This record gives sequence, structure tokens and C-alpha cells, in this order.
Amino acid sequence: MRRFYFFFLLITGFVLTGCLPAEEHHSLQTELDFSNSEIQAVQTAIEKRNFNKQLDLLRSSNPNIRLLTLRSIASNTNGVIIDSIASYVNDEVDAVRHMAVFALGQTRDQQAVPYLIQAFQKDSLDFITKKHALEAVGKTGDIELLKYVAGVTTYQISDTALLIGQTRSIYQFMLRNLTDTLGHARMNSILEDQEYPSAARFMAATYFGRLRNVNLDKYSTTFSQALKDEDPNIRMFAALAFKNVNRSEYSNTILSALRADLDDRVKINLIRALDKSDYKVVKPTLLDIMPSSTQSLQVSIAQYLKQFGTGADMNTYNKLARGDYPAEVRAICYAASLKNIGRRYTDYKDRVVDSLRLELRKTDDRFEKAFFISALGEYPSQYPRLARYMSTDEEPIIRSTAMAALASIRSMPNLKRLEGDKYERTIRKFDGIIRSAFTGGDPAVIAIAAGLIRNPKLDFKERIRSTNFIEEARANLKSPEHLETIIEIEKTLAYLNGSEEKSIQHEFVNGANYGILTRFNSNPKALITVDNKKIELELYSLVAPVSVSNFIQLAEDDFFDGKVFHRVVPNFVIQGGCPRGDGYGSLNYTIPTEVGLINYDRAGRLGMASAGTDTECSQFFITHSPTPHLDGRYTIFGQVTKGLEFVQEISTAAVIQDVVIFE
Repeated sequence: MRRFYFFFLLITGFVLTGCLPAEEHHSLQTELDFSNSEIQAVQTAIEKRNFNKQLDLLRSSNPNIRLLTLRSIASNTNGVIIDSIASYVNDEVDAVRHMAVFALGQTRDQQAVPYLIQAFQKDSLDFITKKHALEAVGKTGDIELLKYVAGVTTYQISDTALLIGQTRSIYQFMLRNLTDTLGHARMNSILEDQEYPSAARFMAATYFGRLRNVNLDKYSTTFSQALKDEDPNIRMFAALAFKNVNRSEYSNTILSALRADLDDRVKINLIRALDKSDYKVVKPTLLDIMPSSTQSLQVSIAQYLKQFGTGADMNTYNKLARGDYPAEVRAICYAASLKNIGRRYTDYKDRVVDSLRLELRKTDDRFEKAFFISALGEYPSQYPRLARYMSTDEEPIIRSTAMAALASIRSMPNLKRLEGDKYERTIRKFDGIIRSAFTGGDPAVIAIAAGLIRNPKLDFKERIRSTNFIEEARANLKSPEHLETIIEIEKTLAYLNGSEEKSIQHEFVNGANYGILTRFNSNPKALITVDNKKIELELYSLVAPVSVSNFIQLAEDDFFDGKVFHRVVPNFVIQGGCPRGDGYGSLNYTIPTEVGLINYDRAGRLGMASAGTDTECSQFFITHSPTPHLDGRYTIFGQVTKGLEFVQEISTAAVIQDVVIFE
């Protein structure tokens, strides 16, 4: 293998140069016709994920069939024999080659590396194939190969495809927790030089923004300069890079950028980068900008106050909680009070609880109630009240929120100190609460409880002597409606029993609806109305035909009307389409995962939420910003074309009024 690496480095460094295109186009896909019976038969066959059948289809003389089949293999690599697909990296059609290389990377198997290196070496192959080969190496190679890839510094600024491939490769290595100082240095050299292609510089910024537990002090000057970049995507990830800068003087750099930047997404990341800063230095700026900020930014500020605040500021948090802010923001401020008030001040904590109880009585909105119930999870004495909400409330969102709050209390690292002499009694009570969570039958409550049990710091392996109650809960769940909970239970049983996790075999996988696909052109449109604001999307039926036809069917059945965006993570995603409204709901079918060469490289991507490969159903999300860590894992089936600013404004529990499909 080392001989391969040496030759790989040689070819990379000295042969592949030249002006290369930044974008690629798969013209073959425009020829797909879902009214064609042959294409329908192929699509139906590949949805069944039978690898032997897929091998037969790969032998087709029709390149569209080879392309569709390789895309299916890339979406679900279970049972894939690498040798069987490797030859297609030499396919005569560019689009097929690109997909074959992508599929090899998706296996995440080191056995694919020699084939990827050979594809990179071959002079007759196009540079886009080589770009994909570089990225695929990042998904499959070892630390030595990372050093070879990162050590190449001979690419010219005009070598766009190779630079993008190199940076995406180093990024993929990092996602697998494989990093090296050579990688840091190469990414820094690309980020600091504005002459490099913006897509490569963006990947370098993203790399630094996602690195964890690495001291990046030596690159802090580069990050400071990147905070002034014209591209907000570079600024927002350069902001996150400061999480790994330990020099205290950079707190002022972050705060200055926070006051100056006009993009809320950048500001949100700047706040996230303040975790090592002096709270007393940071607080005045955050409190100053909070009243005039958008709700997403207010949520981020409140979360910072909760995480890093002090008991000395409990009056400040309570004043904010009673202020003119949305319920979500006020609830986090109440939580900040409960979390940061010292153990001795129980009377003060009880007054905060009284305020929360009053808030709960004043509102009939189930989501506002859920916000305030969540805040109770910062005060261990409230576990009996939370247990009642979990067991008896009629609203699913209330039950699951209460269980999440209980899990938060049980997981507190300082719970023993907070409870004092009551600790052992409290723990025994929690054992009973967890058992009742399983016997109660609510799939969301069960899933959260199952995840809690797997926390190795809580010693549930010793506390749970029989798993019968867990197995009985598993037997009462239905697949695929409760597939996410079933997966959580199987993980927990494997953890408790010290065994391998049982693979889940689920049926009811729906395929593409050809009646819908042939009614529209290759890129139908969707118009989502939320709070009387319109978000227009283009749907990619050639890229993700099952996801698109499923979305259209649900929209035409008025399924989305009245549903909410139950999950909003500032500067990440808004997620909706859950029948329960808490993220744990599904319907009586699943659809296959459909990933390909379109990336989460921009804001406004429309993706399918998933609990694992081929578990998608009705839940979808729209991104606030580029999210390349989702590439190759989550289906992309559309793009916001109008109203992206409204996506940024949507808050948790915003109601979907209507989804209309048109051409």
C-alpha cells in the first residue's frame, strides 16, 4: 500500500496541473424519462436494494441505467462487493465514472483505496473524476494517506477541481477523527490566500470550524482576517474556529465582529465561539444587542447565558424571562436562573418555579408549555412534576419534552452534590420513572429513556438487572411507524447485554410514484406558506425521484397543512413534517435514501430527515447555511429559490399553512 501512496503523491504533486472547471454537470440525468417503462423497471428494481440484481443492471449498455444503479449503491452500501463496482471508475461516460468513484467512497472501506488511487493516476480520466477520487480517499484512507494528501502544496491557484478535491478530502478525514498538523497547515495556507478558489477556501474554513480539541492558536491571525471576508459562509466557519483558540485577547476580536457583522448566521457562530471567553467581558455586549436581535439570535444569546452564566446574575436572567421576548427565549432565561443559582438559594429557585407554573397556566399553546416545562429540567426537585407530565399529559410534545427534561436531570454531573442526603432516594425514584417510561407506551418517551440508559456514567448496567420491561416495550411497537424508537431500543439492549446491535429489518418501503413524476417536468416547484410568508423551492425529481414524488403526494393530500417546524437549530436547519409535532412521528411506510453528487454546499437545501439509511418518511428540513458534514448521508431533493430570508426567520413551532405544487 505504501508504494501506492508514493506514486499517488508523485502524480498528485507533479502531473495534475492546469486550469480546471469549478462546477460539473451530469447531462445524462436530463435524459431520464420516468414515463419510460424500462427506466421505471430499473428504478423499481434498485429500490429493493438487491445487490446481485444491481450488478446485472450495471452491465447495461444504457449509461442512464448504470448511473441510476451506482447512485442506488452509493445510497445504501450494505452488502456491496467493492471489486464488483470498481471497474466503473473507468466507464466511458463521465457521469457514470463520477458516481462510481462516489460509491466507492460511500463504502467507507479501506479496500476501496487502491481503486481510488488508480483512478486518480489514470491520465485519460477527467479532472472531475480525480476530484471525487480525492474526496473518496478522505472517506476510506488511513492517517498515512491523509499526510500524503495534505502534504501536496504544488497545485496552482487555477487548479480548481484538484484544490476542491484536496480540501474536501482533508475535511472527510477530519470527520472520521483523523487529523494531522500537515492537514492544519495546508488548510490554513488555502484559507489565508484569497486568490484560491472560494469553494476551496470555504472547505478550509469549515474544516477549522468543525475541528475539536485542537489548539489552533498559531492560525488565529488567519481566522481574524477571515472574519472580514466578503463571503459570509467563510466568515461563519472562521468564527467557529475560535473555539480552538486559547488566547484570551481574541475575545475582543470576536465581540468586535459580533457588533459589526450584519449576517445573523455569522453572529450566531461568533456567540458559539465565546465558550472560552471571560463571561464578565462577554455579557455586556450580549445584553446590549439582545433586544434588537432576531429570535434565532436571541435564542443563541439566552443559551450562552444559561451555559456560562453565574448565580450573581440571577436577577438579570429573571428580568429577561419576564421581558418582551418570545416564549422560547424567556423559557431559556428561566432555565439560566435555575441552572446558575447556588444550591443554598432554594427559596429563590422555588420562586422561579412559581413563575414557570404561572406561565404554564397562562398559555394554551402546547409548544409554549413545552418550552417552560423544559426549563424545569434545570432543577432536580422538579422531577416528580415532570414525571406527571410525562405520564399523564394528552399532548405528545409535552410528554416527550418532560422525558427529555427528566433525562437532563438524571444526567447532571453534579446531581449527587445538588441532592445531598436525598441522592440515593432520588436515584431509586428515577429507576421507577424510567421503567414507567417504557411501560407507558409513548414511542418518543421510550426512545429518550432508552438513550438515557446508554449513558455509561450513570451505571445502568448495574442498576437494571432484567431487561424484560424493555423487551416488552419493543414488542408493542409497530414498524415502520416507530422505527426510530425500535432502533434506540435495540442499541440499548445491545449495550446492557454486551452484545452486537441487532440489525432492523423493516418492510413497507415505498418507491417512486411514476404517475406523479410524469405529471410534472423534471424540476417541479413547491410553495410553502408559513405565517403568511412564501418559500419557493425547486424539487430535484431527477436526483431524488422517490423523495420528490413522496413530498408531492403528501402535499397534495394536505398532509403538511397545520404541521409545525418542530425543530429549529439557529444557523443549521428548520425541520418539519412530523405527525406528532415533536420529531418522533412517522407514517406506516419508509422511503429509500437517495444521495448523490449534489452537496449541502449552500443555504436553502431541502433534505430528508432520517434515523438511518432507508428510514425516511414525511419529515424534511431546510438548511440555514452550508452543512457539508451531511454530504453523502442525507437525501437532497430540492433547493429554495425564493424566500430564503423567511427560512432564516422561522422559529420553533411555526405552523405550515399550506404546501402547493406547481410547474
